[in-house]
Amino acid sequence: MQQTLSWETFPHSSTAKNKTSLWKWVSSQCEKLQSPIIQLWLAPFSRPIVVLSDFREAEDITMRRTKELDRSDSLEHIFGPLFPQYHMLIKSQDPLYKRQRRWLQDLMTPGFLHNVAAEPIYQNVLKVVELWDHKARLARGHPFAAFEDIYYGALDAVFSFSFGGAFAQSAIPARLEAVASMGGVEEPSKPGDPVSFPEEARNKVVDAILTLGESVEEARKAVFPRFRSWCMHQTSRIKQAKRIRDDFIDREIDIAVERLKSQEPVSSAVDHMIHREKHFAEKEGFTEWRGLLQVFGFLMAEHETSATTFGWGLKYLTDHQDIQRTLRDELRRHLSEVAAERRQPTCEEITKTTIPHLDATMEEILRCAGTTSVTDRQALCDTTILGHRIPKDTNAILVTIGESIMKPEFDIPDSQRTKRALNAASRIRSWNSSPYPVADFQPARWLVPSKDDADREVFDATAGPQMAFGLGPRACFGRRLAYLELRMFTVLLFWHFELLRCPDELSGYTGCVGLTVKPTQCYVRLRKIPW
Repeated sequence: MQQTLSWETFPHSSTAKNKTSLWKWVSSQCEKLQSPIIQLWLAPFSRPIVVLSDFREAEDITMRRTKELDRSDSLEHIFGPLFPQYHMLIKSQDPLYKRQRRWLQDLMTPGFLHNVAAEPIYQNVLKVVELWDHKARLARGHPFAAFEDIYYGALDAVFSFSFGGAFAQSAIPARLEAVASMGGVEEPSKPGDPVSFPEEARNKVVDAILTLGESVEEARKAVFPRFRSWCMHQTSRIKQAKRIRDDFIDREIDIAVERLKSQEPVSSAVDHMIHREKHFAEKEGFTEWRGLLQVFGFLMAEHETSATTFGWGLKYLTDHQDIQRTLRDELRRHLSEVAAERRQPTCEEITKTTIPHLDATMEEILRCAGTTSVTDRQALCDTTILGHRIPKDTNAILVTIGESIMKPEFDIPDSQRTKRALNAASRIRSWNSSPYPVADFQPARWLVPSKDDADREVFDATAGPQMAFGLGPRACFGRRLAYLELRMFTVLLFWHFELLRCPDELSGYTGCVGLTVKPTQCYVRLRKIPW
């Protein structure tokens, strides 16, 4: 290994003081040591891990070396107690993995997303718009904390998609009811200071799910995450939250089974999974509804990813006013009839209208956000990475916010790469060919002249690398759903509001590591856009 960092070099106590998240610190070490691959001890008495910061090698590992490197055990150690039987934690060769995937097989098809998922997501984003209408009125030009609203809105959207559009366990309606009845809020003494809104009581299902999500964040911050996770799952607080979760999912599964018996049409993800399980049961002779508890892992992963990504997107577009204006102008140009009629776009208009600049903006948010700043693999056998011997069972961390994605790439000799990697021509170009600095937030990097009309720009997903969803057969299963949610949030919120700059002291870019890497600060200062 070219460079090694020991436990003592890791800034445990100084991480919070220096406002540096774990994975940003890990990524920075490759730059500091000027090596695309380093060895690192993250905890006493632990095995060293390998950190790789190179897109081309990560692409080779995740797409073409799946028999050598697979999902690591460390994910299961932390997330397993929370997400029983979730397919993302299971090894690829485990028969259970294939069984779990087949339940979800058709959920990400365009037909299912547009016909079943899109409308519930759209309606729940509109509730966030309505909530922000009230908050903008009450804030009177002051900033307010935005992330919880996005977080709850994304949770409601995924709940509705998973269990049906009329789903009762929602978080935003209670918040909306509380704010709508307010006549005013206490105005801060300074113009740039944020206003605060009272917290509403959460229903017990939402509270249980958020409690379980927070437990992962607490475990991942610990020196010994696996031990901390085990300890927390012995507490009455977590046990009660898990009971509420399991009772809730069991109840929803029972309701879906009754809908199946009465031959009602499929109206949710759980309905679809029940239909598929019935089909498999007829072929295999048994039914296993309890296995559908993996829907909780699916629900939490999609909710966390979508909310966190859009939270970062709000920050980038707030701090880049010119890019925000261009996005809004392009939305109104491509939805010109909607703008002329002085109304908001419908769900169908949002999903079916091609808007290259919108696609480019979403892709750039995904590239820069660092929602999942790393993806991991575990060596199934003795192997090599960039010419270095990697013993069996070693964990390899593939950085998604490092060199070649968010920083200039390392110059790596071909002699260090495998023949398979050299022979495989990647369709993804390097950011070296882009006119825009790789570290800048600039959606235009994803736009290229159309082959049919040089004066017209089109979105090009192969313009350069990003790994927000991973790559290969173990990439994020819910990628299309995340794009759909991000599209709804981006169009509707920027159609209705102008996001004005917030004071620098509210605009930091530090992150907090949990299920995802959430922005520590996410404030908005809104101006309602008249139609």
